Amino acid sequence: MPSNAELQAEIDRLKTENTKLVEDYNELVDELEEAKANAVVLPNTKPVPHVPSFGMSEGTREELERTGKAVDPFTGRLLTNEN
Repeated sequence: MPSNAELQAEIDRLKTENTKLVEDYNELVDELEEAKANAVVLPNTKPVPHVPSFGMSEGTREELERTGKAVDPFTGRLLTNEN
């Protein structure tokens, strides 16, 4: 069984470790707040349209079948039965 001196030494070590962890936590909170304050959202001003991996949507396919033409909602290209 540990002596009172050993237990007190362990308590002191844990208090010191806890104080260091609290200081590190507070530094990280400050860094996060600074990063959030300096963050700038840059919109994508030149998006590149592309056809998704699944190709044509069911709605577009149905419209093309029904009317013979449709506008691709992803690229804006006119689709006809010929292409």
